[in-house]
Amino acid sequence: MEQLVAWVVVAVSVLAAVALGYRQLTVRKWLHQNEVSLSQEDIQYHRWSIRRRLAGCFLLMLLAAMIAGIYVFNIASGLDELMVLGEKAKETGQKLNAEQERFLYNSMSYVCVLLLVLMAIIFLVGWDIMAIRRFGVRHRQRIREDRRAMLERQLPLLYAERRAVRDQET
Repeated sequence: MEQLVAWVVVAVSVLAAVALGYRQLTVRKWLHQNEVSLSQEDIQYHRWSIRRRLAGCFLLMLLAAMIAGIYVFNIASGLDELMVLGEKAKETGQKLNAEQERFLYNSMSYVCVLLLVLMAIIFLVGWDIMAIRRFGVRHRQRIREDRRAMLERQLPLLYAERRAVRDQET
């Protein structure tokens, strides 16, 4: 059951990475076509977001490959065997031989690298969220400024129309 869940996670991760990577390539194509209508800040934002997200897709594919590697290279079953030997060793006082120690060291190194890849993905996600937030704040401020400028142009005209209507009524 554990292997089935792991292979499902691997398949979903690969499909998500491919789909999101394809989406970023279409966004890159859109950006290339619409560069003239965007500000330099927006172009930079989109370029960096595409880079971050493609790096995230690569890391997601790497994570899926490493999860698959746990079962392909029999790391999980080897660690299970060592756990059983560890229980017996408590009773008999037996120690690991050189090959078992090397396997344990390599397995733990593999799992540590897997966790580092996962942390890198989380870091990229956090960086992207902060960039999206800054982008939203910048555009919200631009909308406020545009609205304020529009009101400054329109309010005198509106007041003049109201005065004219009032003057006609009296």
